[in-house]
Amino acid sequence: MSRPWALVVLFAAGLGAVLVPPATATAPQTDAAGAVLRVGVVEGSPPCSDRRDDAWQGLAPELWNRVASRESLAFRLSAWPSTGDLLEATRTGVIDVAVGCINVSPERLLRYRFSLPFQEDGLAVLVLRTPLDLGRAFLGALIGPGLLQLLGGYLLPILPLAAVAVLRWRTLPRRLFALLSLVLGIVALVLTYSRGAWMGMVASLGLLGLLLAMRQTRHWPLFWRRTLPLLLLVAAAVALVVLVTQVEPLRVRVMSLVAGREDSSNNFRINVWTSVLAMINDRPWLGIGPGNTAFNLIYPLYQQPKFNALSAYSIPLELLVEAGVPGLLAGLALLFTAMRTGLLQGQGQGMLSLPSLAAVAAFAGLAVQGLTDTIFFRPEVQLVALFSLATLAAAAGGEAGTAAAASPLADARLLVKARSGAAPGA
Repeated sequence: MSRPWALVVLFAAGLGAVLVPPATATAPQTDAAGAVLRVGVVEGSPPCSDRRDDAWQGLAPELWNRVASRESLAFRLSAWPSTGDLLEATRTGVIDVAVGCINVSPERLLRYRFSLPFQEDGLAVLVLRTPLDLGRAFLGALIGPGLLQLLGGYLLPILPLAAVAVLRWRTLPRRLFALLSLVLGIVALVLTYSRGAWMGMVASLGLLGLLLAMRQTRHWPLFWRRTLPLLLLVAAAVALVVLVTQVEPLRVRVMSLVAGREDSSNNFRINVWTSVLAMINDRPWLGIGPGNTAFNLIYPLYQQPKFNALSAYSIPLELLVEAGVPGLLAGLALLFTAMRTGLLQGQGQGMLSLPSLAAVAAFAGLAVQGLTDTIFFRPEVQLVALFSLATLAAAAGGEAGTAAAASPLADARLLVKARSGAAPGA
């Protein structure tokens, strides 16, 4: 709660009082020595006013001395024991001007004339420090918005891998470990309140569920193979609508997605994207060069005032601004190839068929999150993405090796080696 303090106003030919009843606001009185302004100050009220060795010190006397010196006013200071006595002396006309740190209240405004406040004070709450304060401050600094976004991006590709592990691992302890990882990962990702991570999780787990259902029903009649995916999509959409409408925190976060510039996060990204698009427009084919160093050098030339950024906050825009159109096409080609390879491997019966579907779901989640963020470029997230990519490469390589080993040409080579007397493995 702030309280204004008042000093002085000068009126009536440049002389007058701060605290004068409106009905008696007349020209200032003078003493026997002539036109000398009588100024009252509260004694012993530092830092506003105090007297040491017959010399006044503090904010109020110093400010009044400047006013009197500039206006060439003759005055005489008198000490008063309290603000109440100072106000009463002003009301009765004993002094002409009251100088001090005087609280301006509605009641006093009805009885006195105040100058404009020259300073404000306030109230603060003092609490006892405890041994836990340091730990709380550390956790508060550690679990910030940036770390929560990173945590969401890190957990996002792990969830489909954990879901497939629940189905694929054989022993009960391993399955329980995978199930616990999946449940805790979902809870932790939801608690990050990262909208991009939420959308990525819905896309990732939703696609994984759809792919597993299609794999499980691939020998069903054609009607059910086509109808079941549609039923699953409708059921998932209804479940999401119910959750959004019934859970208030979820509803607030989801509705902020369509709030436009009214949401601070949306407004920040829109301003950054506007600047990045201008950068892309100037260098569409080669970009500005890869890395944060180049971005930090060029972005300030385009940025909107007060909207500093370390990246484009969108993977497609980041690829465009750093490597131009060729860089974006290369990134899209890598994503398309990975998704296509994973879908093909998921149709087979190999050891890595289910992990391939999990990798596809992981890439889908990262792609959805990457539309509005660049968490993907953090090493922690890229490590899991590269693991998923390696899973697809191993699945494709294993199938190619199996097919080559079972081909007629391989059998003919073994036969030629056997007839020549060489060992089959030579």
